[in-house]
Amino acid sequence: MLLSKKKYIDHFLKMELCYPSLVILQDKISDFFINHNLNTTAFPNHASDLMWPSTEVIDIILFGDALHALSGSKTWPRSAKYRIWLLCHDMKKIIHEIYNIPLECLGVIPRYSIFPASRTPNTLNLFHEKDVYFVMSSNYALGKNIELTLGIIHQLQIHYTDKNIHLTICGPKPDTYLVEDEINKFQWVIPPVVKGDLGMDWHKEVSPKSIMINFSTNLFEDFGISLCQAQEAGFPLIISNWGAHHDLQGNNIIKVPTNVHGLHISDSINIKKRIKDTTQYLISRLDTKHSDKTQFPIDSFNIPNEIHINELIELSTVFINNHLAQTMELHQASLYNPNNSIARVINRFFE
Repeated sequence: MLLSKKKYIDHFLKMELCYPSLVILQDKISDFFINHNLNTTAFPNHASDLMWPSTEVIDIILFGDALHALSGSKTWPRSAKYRIWLLCHDMKKIIHEIYNIPLECLGVIPRYSIFPASRTPNTLNLFHEKDVYFVMSSNYALGKNIELTLGIIHQLQIHYTDKNIHLTICGPKPDTYLVEDEINKFQWVIPPVVKGDLGMDWHKEVSPKSIMINFSTNLFEDFGISLCQAQEAGFPLIISNWGAHHDLQGNNIIKVPTNVHGLHISDSINIKKRIKDTTQYLISRLDTKHSDKTQFPIDSFNIPNEIHINELIELSTVFINNHLAQTMELHQASLYNPNNSIARVINRFFE
């Protein structure tokens, strides 16, 4: 590894909470492309990738800040054509809508090809055991609907009086004192446990019978490393039906519709109603026996058409003139803002 590249990685591992996940994801994607004889990848919105391949065609891999990263295409090598790859199908639709890039020029990384799900997954019938273990793993717990998650676990403890319902919250520095403030708002049968950073292999440090819970409505939720790791470990999932969560497959998943759990916005929301509605929905699903039949997710892998740098620059210039300020505003909060036109576009595709 180049010294300068190592320096950047070491710096961002310390400073950026999402960076460990990005390192894992970039390595998985790079290996996948090499295995398909496409050793032409570049990660323009990821600081650990400092080298651009000097090839006629470059495969651009865009992470959660794809909207912003594409606006920097003026700094990309002018001698190349580009194939653009996103991490989920909803983000592909959003980029097409906002940038007007043709759909055939946008590819989606096949998530189950780089993160295979367990071939022996646990089922949600685990909920019929005496001890039930939920886990929430997130870099930014407060940005992933932690207050909704806590309220639901609290209500499940009250409803299932014959169960011991546990919740473990982990992640690198997940705003610990703020999370604990949220926990203290409830009278618990069994208080949640905040374990902080359990490392990249966090799923090996919690109960193997865990059920992963994640109600993220983050506006840039385009993959979800923790959820992939949970599926690799065979954990059932209870998640929002939002963004990249749409692409998750399996018989041991409950996806809660957005019109049930509501959006995570900073005001004008009745959290008590969201907790009540979501808990009722989950109880109705959990009380129904789930099939033990295993289905293995299958991804398609279609290489997108090339797009010339001049066309990209022309389209990104229109975006910069019309939408960049609103996009930057959303990146600061990552929460739905009904007054922001970009947020409304994302919401239309994500929910």
